[in-house]
Amino acid sequence: MANERLRASISANAATIQSVALQVGVDPKTVERWITTDRTPHRTHRWKTATFLGVDEVYLWPSIARQAETASASELVTYYPHRGVVPVDLWSSLIDNAVSHVEVLVYAGLFLFDGHPELAERLSRKARAGAQVRILLGNPTPEVLRQRGEEEGIGADLAKRG
Repeated sequence: MANERLRASISANAATIQSVALQVGVDPKTVERWITTDRTPHRTHRWKTATFLGVDEVYLWPSIARQAETASASELVTYYPHRGVVPVDLWSSLIDNAVSHVEVLVYAGLFLFDGHPELAERLSRKARAGAQVRILLGNPTPEVLRQRGEEEGIGADLAKRG
């Protein structure tokens, strides 16, 4: 079975089998086999090919989706697909159990302060105890923030929260 996604991606990028082979560091016949026999390349070759073509490697080789999922999960203790399913007390315990660093990266972070009114005092206590506390807030003007607001169905309200 042929890998039509790989073939189409090469064509869409005005690339050739030879240019992909050169970029990835393999023989052109190897790239041909990836296309004609739907052979899955080694991980580093997949990454280089996907990067060169500007697509996700799972798009080019859907059969690795389970493999990527398993590899990612093995490096995680727990995975929460979005913040709404994170246990409420976990945020507090993460801060309370931190010893040297507490770092928060959010666009606005209102959900943290709304759900934990004592958060500012908790962070202040950590800093007084010697922990480095960094809070990084997102810039409310970039295009990415506008797109995220659309994806979450709240439009410009996400940017206004910054």
